[in-house]
Amino acid sequence: MMKMRDIVTLGALATVCLVAGTAQADYGFHVEFEDQIEILDLSVFHSFEGAIENTGTEVDTYHVVIDRRHPAEWSTTICVNLICYPPFMTEVDIEDSQPGQIDELFIDFTAIAIEGEGTLTLTITSMGDPSIEQSFTWKVITSGTDVLVIDASSGEENEGYFVEAITASGRTAGAWNLDYYGPATQDDLANFMDVVWYSSAGGTTADDRALMAGYLDGGGNIYLGGQNIAFDIFDPNGDSFYPEAQDWARQYFGTDYAPDFVMTDMVDGLPGDPIGGGLSFAINGGDGADNNDSPDLLAWAAGGYGSMVYQDTGEALMRRSTGAYTTAFSGFNFEGIAAAADRAALMDNILNWFANPTAVGDEMIKPLLARAPIAVPNPFNPRTRIEFEVGGSQTVVVTVAVYDLRGQKIRSLFSGAAAPGLQSLTWDGRNDSGHNLAAGVYLARVNVAGQQQAVKMTLAK
Repeated sequence: MMKMRDIVTLGALATVCLVAGTAQADYGFHVEFEDQIEILDLSVFHSFEGAIENTGTEVDTYHVVIDRRHPAEWSTTICVNLICYPPFMTEVDIEDSQPGQIDELFIDFTAIAIEGEGTLTLTITSMGDPSIEQSFTWKVITSGTDVLVIDASSGEENEGYFVEAITASGRTAGAWNLDYYGPATQDDLANFMDVVWYSSAGGTTADDRALMAGYLDGGGNIYLGGQNIAFDIFDPNGDSFYPEAQDWARQYFGTDYAPDFVMTDMVDGLPGDPIGGGLSFAINGGDGADNNDSPDLLAWAAGGYGSMVYQDTGEALMRRSTGAYTTAFSGFNFEGIAAAADRAALMDNILNWFANPTAVGDEMIKPLLARAPIAVPNPFNPRTRIEFEVGGSQTVVVTVAVYDLRGQKIRSLFSGAAAPGLQSLTWDGRNDSGHNLAAGVYLARVNVAGQQQAVKMTLAK
């Protein structure tokens, strides 16, 4: 059954203009439509409003097709001027449009019963000249969706890996591609308790960081993943090498930075950790995006805890909980994890920890690696001291070893029990066989009762 509706005055609209040729052509049209993403409550009616103008010199008919990719329970209706067609009609014609005529075009939409996301793609074709065609895609995410995925990867469009991992755990997810749909706002993010934000190209912008900070200050939870984010913030060659960006990473994610990148494809979880415990996986190959070519080696900042390490190297994933918000930050691209089962397991652990951050282990305890390791002098020749502090009140197991940048262990410096307090070990630039090593960069990895951190050392000649 058709229904009548009032004419609606259009607000601020995105504009697309299609005109055949440089002069006024026989056939052509100009289309206006409003913003192309909405976060809506269930059962709340919304109308995507637009208009189409015949810019040609001939009478034309426009064929309109709607492609609905959303739960079957959701309702979508095409309306032209004062007529709304039944929801089962996915194709309509706007007939006999005169030159200069403007027809109003509405897509009436209601999300019903099922939380999640859906898309609507509208394609308009000139029947006078079928080569003139334009498509618009809208996305709707319901406000009761469990996790919002923000794609800030500058066109890589890998959000499907995240949505697949989230839904594998029985949760609902919606994805917001910033390149396609434009920036999100604090009000948008406030609809979701958990946000997954990934950026594998170009790091984070000042606007990104401000948006995440505001959301976390309001009590949200964020998993931030992507190689080169830490590099971009902490390395002098990074695009965001600013003190305020570094303070942001330390404050909200408990994360600092070690050297540029690591030369290993394997990541291991720390035993007993609520996120990393029991996990071990490759971050390249398999059915993943295979895009971890320069993963960041992370380091602890105040309030941060290591959850996963690159095999025999150092921190790969940090976590932080303040009681007001909870975060996780990986120095590698999540979508690059080689197996779907491992992506799902890691995502499930992160989201479970967000829901109950003190369920496994007391997050209020002080780290046993109470002071990050340093090397003095650095650069050095012929020897340097590796200094760190063991916290707590009991003797704990400590191991300290030296690795090259390929992740190969070349010297064991200490393995045994250590009492709380400052520790100092000397390395003379030799390997376990007593041979002098070539000049270059090496890593000392300090492990205190499962809490690990690495320091970069330069052997000069």
